[in-house]
Amino acid sequence: MLREHYILFRRLHLVADLAAVVLSYFGCCWGWATRDLQASSFDQLFAPELLVPTICLGIILSMHNRSYEYRFRSLPSALWGIIRCWLIAVIGALLILLLYNSGAPPDNRLILFAGFGGIALVAVHSLVWLALSTYRKFGRSYKNALIIGTGELARLTADEILSRPGQGVRIIGFLDWDISRRHWRYRDIPVIGSLPDLPTIGKSRQVDLVVFAVGYKSLGKIGGVVRLCTRMGLPTIVLTDVLGDASLRREPGRYFGRPGVCFDPHPRQDWTATAKTLIDRTLAVLALVVLSPLFAATALTIKWTSSGPAFFRQQRVGLNGRLFTLWKFRTMIADAEQQKDYLIDLNEMSGPVFKIKNDPRITKVGRFLRRMSIDELPQLINVARGEMSLVGPRPPLPDEVKRYDDWERRRLSVKPGLTCLWQIGGRNHIDFEEWMKLDLEYIDNWSLKKDAEILVKTIPAVFRGTGAH
Repeated sequence: MLREHYILFRRLHLVADLAAVVLSYFGCCWGWATRDLQASSFDQLFAPELLVPTICLGIILSMHNRSYEYRFRSLPSALWGIIRCWLIAVIGALLILLLYNSGAPPDNRLILFAGFGGIALVAVHSLVWLALSTYRKFGRSYKNALIIGTGELARLTADEILSRPGQGVRIIGFLDWDISRRHWRYRDIPVIGSLPDLPTIGKSRQVDLVVFAVGYKSLGKIGGVVRLCTRMGLPTIVLTDVLGDASLRREPGRYFGRPGVCFDPHPRQDWTATAKTLIDRTLAVLALVVLSPLFAATALTIKWTSSGPAFFRQQRVGLNGRLFTLWKFRTMIADAEQQKDYLIDLNEMSGPVFKIKNDPRITKVGRFLRRMSIDELPQLINVARGEMSLVGPRPPLPDEVKRYDDWERRRLSVKPGLTCLWQIGGRNHIDFEEWMKLDLEYIDNWSLKKDAEILVKTIPAVFRGTGAH
């Protein structure tokens, strides 16, 4: 699609989106039983409940170009983009209308309108995506791509392009660093030259896109070629799988004043991560208030039955190696830490973790508190302070972290938690390596739904007391 055609397409698409929103509003009014039917269409057209969110949406979509980019996006990605824009517009409109009405809540039609408008926008964008995909499958609105490289990444890139004709990308050939591979072909796509031939090919062939699909050993050669493509007016894509691991999360952007790609081992940092933090802290504060009588009773029982403080505080390792003070109810004798060195030979856990089933340092009350996991409840203080989460890998000791293997250290890439897969899977009956694998499985597949499932499963696991000692 030529640039002027794309600009026209964006403008027409924006008009279609706004028209869909307006029509959905009138559909909402028609279905609203208490609507004043005497109001004229002119009055309805300029109602604040329609104008404000529509104007907000128009401004957001005008600034957010990616809402109208379909070629390299899946349908779910395209629909999520427009839904997010609409939600922001509705929330902005709600705040504006609250100020407009001096704090009085706006008409309930706005809530119904938000649903109608979202459905209308999803319908419009679905139709456009499907129409463009079908249009491109018939060979219209295509881009000619030149792939730099002939290695595995280049072949995988070609496979991906050929498997998605709806993207409208044609491969005109490969360029290779090695001039001796001129007769090499892949899926009937030939090598049409070597890298020095790029200027000649750019002048003699229709090239819309240059794709660098090379290994990390060729990274040092890319800079000059990208600058050459820029001088020739050729859009260039540098695939970030050049490090050899397509599973790495990556975030392109500007870092320290220069363009770059951040390879991030953490779970995705979007609105769900913010929601997790808010949920953690809110529930922790509420739980501390509700459980305060239990806290008081437990602390008094500990003080009456053994000498020493009611609470046990210990330095633990949190997010990315940050040290923090972890709170627990004391379940051992006062000098338990000093006696640990004498019991090291009795350790029943593999790896750097120290656990003994019948630890002689545990008090009678402490054994009950551990079996019911009541001793862990003061860690709600750590959650409320933002040092821990409700769900996450258990916080290790500094000495344990020093003995981690490289791959085990990745469990520190998220905040530690009160409960985790290890907690509901058998706790101390699971060996150290399997424990670490469960933590990494949690990190790689994290979601709010997963957190909720773990919290629900923790309750029966606590009452069973399996593996707790």
